[in-house]
Amino acid sequence: MNVRLEDVEEIRFVVVQGATTGSRVTFAPEPRTVRIGRAVDNDIVLNDPAVSRAHARVDISADGARIQDLGSAGGVEKMGFRLGAAAEPLVSGDEFKIGATILRYELLLKRGAVRRAAKPEEEAAKKKAALPAPRELVGAVSKSLRRFGLRTPASQILALAAVAALLVVAFWPSKPGLPPQAGAEPAPINFEAVVGYVPGGDQSHLDGAVFEIPTDADAQAIYFKVNAPHGIDVRVGKQVIVSQKPSGDWRDLMLLVIPRAVSGDGAPQFVLDNLGYAPADGGVDPAAAPGWAVARMWAARVAAGATLQAQVTADAKILETLSTEVAQDSRELYRLVAGLRSLAVGLMKLAGRPVIVLQLGGTARGDLVTPALRSAREALEGGQNGPALDRLTQALGAAESRLDREYRERFNALQLLQKRGAGQEVGALLASLEPWIPEPTDPRHREILSQKQNLDAAAQYGYDEAKKKAELED
Repeated sequence: MNVRLEDVEEIRFVVVQGATTGSRVTFAPEPRTVRIGRAVDNDIVLNDPAVSRAHARVDISADGARIQDLGSAGGVEKMGFRLGAAAEPLVSGDEFKIGATILRYELLLKRGAVRRAAKPEEEAAKKKAALPAPRELVGAVSKSLRRFGLRTPASQILALAAVAALLVVAFWPSKPGLPPQAGAEPAPINFEAVVGYVPGGDQSHLDGAVFEIPTDADAQAIYFKVNAPHGIDVRVGKQVIVSQKPSGDWRDLMLLVIPRAVSGDGAPQFVLDNLGYAPADGGVDPAAAPGWAVARMWAARVAAGATLQAQVTADAKILETLSTEVAQDSRELYRLVAGLRSLAVGLMKLAGRPVIVLQLGGTARGDLVTPALRSAREALEGGQNGPALDRLTQALGAAESRLDREYRERFNALQLLQKRGAGQEVGALLASLEPWIPEPTDPRHREILSQKQNLDAAAQYGYDEAKKKAELED
């Protein structure tokens, strides 16, 4: 039955199992996003330690509703099956489970809406009833054939067989085709979006995807995760910057680019090219298409460093000293990362390389930054800018990976303290974590802000006390 949003009187989410069985949350029948999670700023709040703070969302539009897991630890089950990363359709009567709670999605229809929604089915039934009986149909066909001189049963059977063969050829189901594919129009950088060819999700970028590069800073550091079972090329303009080998695992990449140097005649863009498919391959079975995906994309503005050889070398020496200090005390780790980004941009200009790509996510322990940075500084002193940039890239990649690893370790510890109800300890740890990621566009910074906005009284007290202590120490 086709239901239009204008025929809906009320949208309901009913708790059919859980701590508040029988309760319901209602919404007006209009396009909206319903956020579900443990944090108090959600539209539906589930007070359950197994539920993530931002666990899932339901997007309601004129075309229907879709439910999506927001990367929660516990996942979302719909009608007994766990959701993947892509959004799934949700129709009235569907039930889904989050933590220990089962919710049912319901649409309360206006008076007369059921009849309107069922009208297409009734019309189809009327058409079916209007078809002539088989005996009447055979008689009518035989009469028509006699008009063309086919009077004997044998000649009529042969004629009907020929017509049937032509109809079979004409109406034989064609091979399923690909969904409409995106053109050359670039996609915006969106941390929440999953772009590519994903079963149940975006299927409009089988060949690859084009992204616009922001131009509001001297340089941009663009971060993203990519899953490419058939390999992927990262291109800027016509140049392949790096080719990633096939892998079914998610990999973390960073694109450091000087927008004005790659803009050409138009807006600066970069391309992720799926090596598993090219338009020249023609049509393929959608079920067998070589999929890929890119997700969690965000950008950080980077100020350009010095471009005079002597000053770049001096800055490398300063960062080398800072790196040895950070190896013992990681509180200045973000300052080191920011400095390495700027130094890399200045050296990119000297070396004539407007874009580089780094693979992040290394798990090796120990100081991997200082040796690479020292080697870069020595190459700079020898006037070898290309090799210096290669070694500086290694240092930056190691620093970025360490920053993310140590941040995640602390953030996970924060969540464990929350589950144990250790209020003051939660606040104290959050106060120490807050200065780690000052960049407003960084999703980790937004994670910290979200935690800060949802502190209970005990955690807030611990946070305030830790801040006072830090100010006295400074």
